[in-house]
Amino acid sequence: MRLLLHCTAAEMFVFQALPFLLMVMAAVFLWEILLIVAGMVWAAVQFSWMIGVSRAANSYLARPLQRSTRVMEIALCYAFLYIPIGSYVLLRGPETLLIVVLHLAAMAAIFYALWFSARQLSTVRHRSYSFENTFRSFLLMWFFPIGIWFLQPFVQQRN
Repeated sequence: MRLLLHCTAAEMFVFQALPFLLMVMAAVFLWEILLIVAGMVWAAVQFSWMIGVSRAANSYLARPLQRSTRVMEIALCYAFLYIPIGSYVLLRGPETLLIVVLHLAAMAAIFYALWFSARQLSTVRHRSYSFENTFRSFLLMWFFPIGIWFLQPFVQQRN
């Protein structure tokens, strides 16, 4: 995870773009296994970067501003485990209420992790918490291929 924090923005962009392009190619040619594997690689890079940013931000914050990353890590583990299971069910089986609930829970876990990481990073960047700064960082993390060009230089500089 710390390795990703030392990468340049261009390297992080490539780490995100290649699995995404493989996912698009797999979807076009209906290669289900490649689609699932590429999705897991993409998620591993994204989730590892978010965990690394949160942990690194905590190390720069004063003790009262530090927040435990445990819940975020558990949420991202759930979302990561959901990817192959949910993908398989969505590609092969009928959609049931259970898979919809599991999918919504995975989405909620990812949004929680995005907000947590954005909050920790913006608190380090601006030396205090504010909704506006956190929301800006949240949007940049959500739209990762664009946001990485703005966020990674700061992350790289601090590590």
